[in-house]
Amino acid sequence: MTGRLFRAVAGAGVLFGASATFCAAQTRGGQPTMMGEGRTERVGQPATMVAPPSPPDPAVTRTAGFAAAYARARSPRIVVFWNRELTDDLDTDREQVTTLSGTTSSNGETHRADYTRRRAGYADMSSSSTEHVEGEIRSTSRRIDKGRRASVHSEAIDFDIERGFCDTLAGAGVRLVDRTAILRAAGLAANTTNVQEAEARGLLDRAELLIEVVPMTDPRTPSGTSYRIIARELSTGRVLARLSSAGRGTAQKMPFVAGTDGFVRATPREASPSELGRRVAIDTMAALSNAL
Repeated sequence: MTGRLFRAVAGAGVLFGASATFCAAQTRGGQPTMMGEGRTERVGQPATMVAPPSPPDPAVTRTAGFAAAYARARSPRIVVFWNRELTDDLDTDREQVTTLSGTTSSNGETHRADYTRRRAGYADMSSSSTEHVEGEIRSTSRRIDKGRRASVHSEAIDFDIERGFCDTLAGAGVRLVDRTAILRAAGLAANTTNVQEAEARGLLDRAELLIEVVPMTDPRTPSGTSYRIIARELSTGRVLARLSSAGRGTAQKMPFVAGTDGFVRATPREASPSELGRRVAIDTMAALSNAL
């Protein structure tokens, strides 16, 4: 029994000595350890795996392509017609508006009312129960703006969308010209109150390109709205681009997130008004890149 125990202990010693010799053979004599003390990465060594490069942002690529084309075209001045179309009217239409503000007395009760009639006459305030009418008639002339298009959003949201659109164009180097400013300047220079004449003079003298952006109902989009964009060269009338954009941007693969039934793809966040305008501008610039 003692002999067998001695032989077992001796065998274990031999095995231990062999293991120690094997481990010693694995160390790099005079060389630093593969891992720094208390660290999990290799000191002074590159990462085991290099992460693949991120794909280029399509928005950045499109913006850069447009900026290069715009510079080659000698940076033409651009007027943006937001919620507005360039009409074929050569004269400014006006309408006569007649307003009757009066007080009616009926059965001892007094009522205040305003009645408005366009083009001809005013509303009749008389009735079988009216005893007395006092009032005044005001007649004014009002300009009919046929180019203006109503927004589908509130004033504040529409402003943010327009701001995102124009800021994106300006960020790509576009020289933007304000319609109101050139309209006033041209009207003063020509001594005319004809809006169409002043607008035409201002556009031809102070801009090279015109971009119309008009909202339209579109049941194909999640928001039910898209934008019709037309870009024209003013000196020739040539249409450079014609497109519609819902401001969706380029679809990107969303990461997985934990859901009630396991991991699912994350839902893209809804774009803010200014981000929506930025996306519409990027779609517009992409369409213009090959036309400039």
